Formats: sequence, structure tokens, C-alpha cells
Amino acid sequence: MYGLASSAAHIASKPICTVQPSSTGGDDAPAIVAAFHRYGQNGKVIFTNHTYHVKSMMNTTYLANYDVELHGTLLVHIAIQSQSLLAVKADTI
Repeated sequence: MYGLASSAAHIASKPICTVQPSSTGGDDAPAIVAAFHRYGQNGKVIFTNHTYHVKSMMNTTYLANYDVELHGTLLVHIAIQSQSLLAVKADTI
């Protein structure tokens, strides 16, 4: 099961949310979108040192003045001709 862990703590007056990955390797996009909807404007979203699977479309065009901390891996499953897999690791960005 995936979910969000929010904190009343504020860094530079920004609310903080930690995204919890799915324990089964399922689609983490719903939890990520929920975090961005709630904290993607003037907030901070944290991804812990885990692998997050993004298997569905995410609209993030509304984000503004937000911070993201990526400590793990975002594994984006893209359905293109070759069934490519895109991985974004914290140490490569």
C-alpha cells in the first residue's frame, strides 16, 4: 500500500509531505499526484530512499514554488514501441 506522510514541520514556512512507495511494486503515480496536489504549491515533497514505480500518466502542470527531495529512484514505465523504461536516480540529477 502506498500513501503520504505529512508533517506539521515547516522549513522556510513550507509544509512537508513524504511519499511512501507501494509495498508491492504497484503504480505509485496516484500517491505522487496526491502529494503534488496537496503540497505542489509552496510546499515540499520528499521521496525516500526507495524505488517508486510510475506506471500511469501524471499531470503536474499546476506546480509552483515547490521543492522536491529525491533520495531514491523514480522508475517511469513508458509504453513506447520498444517498451522502454526510464529511471531517474537521485545521484544522477
